[in-house]
Amino acid sequence: MCSLFATTYPERTRALVMIGTYAKRLWAPDYPWAPTREAREHFFEDIRTNWGKPVGIEVRAPSRASDPAFRAWWSNYLRQGASPGAALALTQMNAEIDVRDVLPLVRVPTLVLHRTGESVPAGRRGPLCR
Repeated sequence: MCSLFATTYPERTRALVMIGTYAKRLWAPDYPWAPTREAREHFFEDIRTNWGKPVGIEVRAPSRASDPAFRAWWSNYLRQGASPGAALALTQMNAEIDVRDVLPLVRVPTLVLHRTGESVPAGRRGPLCR
């Protein structure tokens, strides 16, 4: 959503720094690296039943997923960031985001970061990297 803000208010945006970002959150024929709706529904159910535990750690921090201390930290981080209902609502809302049409309009300096070894960094696929 920061890219939408930057295109709407470029005079109020110095630069964009996006970490682990995506332009669209659901699979489509022209966006095949995103999760399917079925995978998202599975994740929604994981949030409903396991919020407060290390939900999503295998995807977000795979190299640390088996570290007990990190799992405890991650669980605490999630609990402090959102209630179970808020986490579910935000995740569902994010699943509907598609800013691909906005990206070519970004006119501020932009840095897109992804972790080493990420399978398909969105920043390498999108118009921001032309």
